[in-house]
Amino acid sequence: MSIMTMNTSALFSASSMKMIIVVVVAVFLTSSSCTANASLVQETCTKIAKSDPNVNANFCVATLNSDPASGKATNLEQLGMVSLRICMTKATNLQPRISGLLQQGTFDQYARNCLNDCLKFYSDAKDSLQSAVGDFKVKDFRKANLDITAAMDSSSTCEDQFGERSGAASPLTKENGDFFQTTAISLSISAMLR
Repeated sequence: MSIMTMNTSALFSASSMKMIIVVVVAVFLTSSSCTANASLVQETCTKIAKSDPNVNANFCVATLNSDPASGKATNLEQLGMVSLRICMTKATNLQPRISGLLQQGTFDQYARNCLNDCLKFYSDAKDSLQSAVGDFKVKDFRKANLDITAAMDSSSTCEDQFGERSGAASPLTKENGDFFQTTAISLSISAMLR
């Protein structure tokens, strides 16, 4: 019986050691993968901020990390797709925000016209970004740059039209600025892939 106990305990011990090794290797691979992915985001954002004065590196890192898929991106193409999804989400979320402003009834006709235009601009931006996603899938980064630029123009056109009339202030300045910067991130990633 003591031989049986000893063999079982030796077997249990070897089995436990194998399990511990598997767990340690899995933890190491997971942590090194997360570090590599965090490094990809950080390195990409640092490069973008150095080459584009419109992009703040901290904003870039926070924006890309806001989507959990950025932690799984292993290359620039995957990170570019993440950035495009974030842009599409921002454009989508701006539409109800603008509609809500229009329903408040606190704006004069000029501002209401501007807001209606902005609603259309952001709808067009979503279409352009959807095209850019397709461009990324077929690795046509030149075309993706054009589509992303078209989406980016939505935010600046929306913001600029408020300034065309003295005393008119855009209620979307922050949102337009964030969208512009977010699309600038996507545009820079696309340009790096060309």
